Amino acid sequence: MLDILLAYIFLAAGIVSNKYILASISAEFFVALRMLISGSFLMMYNLHQTERLSYRQVKNNHLKLLLIAACTTLIPSLLKAWSLKHMLASKQSLLGSIDPFVTALMVYVLFSEKITRSKMLGMVIGFIGVVVIILSKGSHEPGYELLFRISLPELAIICAVIISRYGWILVQTLLRNKHYTPVQINGLVQVIAGFLALCLATYNNQLKLYAITSYSNFIMAFLCTIIGGNIIGYTLYSYSLKHHSATFVSLAGFLIPLLVAFFAYIFLGENISWSLLVGGLIIFMGLSIFYIGEKMPKFFKKS
Repeated sequence: MLDILLAYIFLAAGIVSNKYILASISAEFFVALRMLISGSFLMMYNLHQTERLSYRQVKNNHLKLLLIAACTTLIPSLLKAWSLKHMLASKQSLLGSIDPFVTALMVYVLFSEKITRSKMLGMVIGFIGVVVIILSKGSHEPGYELLFRISLPELAIICAVIISRYGWILVQTLLRNKHYTPVQINGLVQVIAGFLALCLATYNNQLKLYAITSYSNFIMAFLCTIIGGNIIGYTLYSYSLKHHSATFVSLAGFLIPLLVAFFAYIFLGENISWSLLVGGLIIFMGLSIFYIGEKMPKFFKKS
C-alpha cells in the first residue's frame, strides 16, 4: 500500500508543480521542455538495454508513431496545460478521473466490447458527479462558457481524456505485437511530441518566460514535475501494478485528486468548494461500483 501512496504523492505533486510553472510559461513551451527532457531520459535508458530501438522499427511505423505521439502526448498535454492555467488544479484532476468511463465507452464503440450493468451504473453515477463539478463555478475561473454551462477549460480536459485514451489504444496494438517495449514507445512518443510542441511554440513566438517572481522556486517546480512526476511517480506506479491488482490500483488512483487538492491548498492557496467536494465524492462512488462490479459481476445480476 505504501508504494501506491508514494506513487500518487509524486504524481499529484507533479500536477501542482505544473500549475505553478504554467503561470510563467506558455502551454506549448512547457509541453516541449517537459516532453523533450523526460523523453530523452527514457531514450538514454534504452541505450543500456538489450532490446534497443532500431531505425528500421521507426521507419516501418513512422506514420503510426506520429499519430500515437499526437494522440497520447502532444494534443492531450497541450489541452491539459491550457485548461490547468484557467481552472483549479483539483477540479482538473477530478474531471480527469473519468478516464475509466471514457475507456469503457471507447472500447464499446471500437471493439463492440459489452458494457455490463455494473459498469453502466457506475458510469451514470460518475457522469452525474461530472455535472456537479461543471456546475461548480468559482470567482477565480474565467467565463469561456459554452452550451449547458460547460466552459472551454472544462471541455479541454474532457477532450484530452478522450483523445489520450484513443492514443493509448493504438499503443496497445504496438505493444501486443511486440514491436516495442514500454520504455521505447514512451520515450519515442515523448521526444516526437516534444519536438512538435517546440515547433509550435517557435511558430507562435512563445519561447519565453514571464512573470517569474522566484527563479529558484520555478526550477524546483520544474525538477519536481520532471523527476518527481514523470520519472519517480510513473516508475513507482509501474512497480505497484506488479504487486497489486489493476482494479485496486485504479480505484486507489482517486487519491490523486485528493492529494492535488491538499497540495494546491498548501502551496497555491487554492480553496475547494463544497460542490466540488460533493461532485468528487459522487465520481468516487461511480468508480467504486464500476471496478467492484468487474470483480463481482454476479452481485449486479438479476436474482
